[in-house]
Amino acid sequence: MTQEAFGNELSLDQLDAINKANPDQIRLLAEQGVPDAQYVLACNLDSAGDSESADEWRLTAAKNGSVYAQYDMGIILLEQWSSQEFPDPQLRVDAMDWFLDAARGGDPMAVEQLRIALTPESFHKLGL
Repeated sequence: MTQEAFGNELSLDQLDAINKANPDQIRLLAEQGVPDAQYVLACNLDSAGDSESADEWRLTAAKNGSVYAQYDMGIILLEQWSSQEFPDPQLRVDAMDWFLDAARGGDPMAVEQLRIALTPESFHKLGL
């Protein structure tokens, strides 16, 4: 199974089914640049305890347009920001940027994160 066989238009449910049948196919699709396959691979690596590789694949997936990875990046950065004694404001800014990317890609949980974090006026200006 290759990207050419399916293109980038695989749903997360389809990728989950492929992952259950043959996780090696997910790695192949991820290496071929399928963003949501990259996200599924990141989840697999997290489950296997390889958080360093998982973080790299999650970031790659987010940069390549996976709304699931973008949302996760937002959550990760927001958690880092909120857990610091002296929070770095850039972490929160970066988290909001990832949420905005995910929201613009259609992720309703990212929209909700932005709705919570922003004033009603600021949220309205986003046009989501």
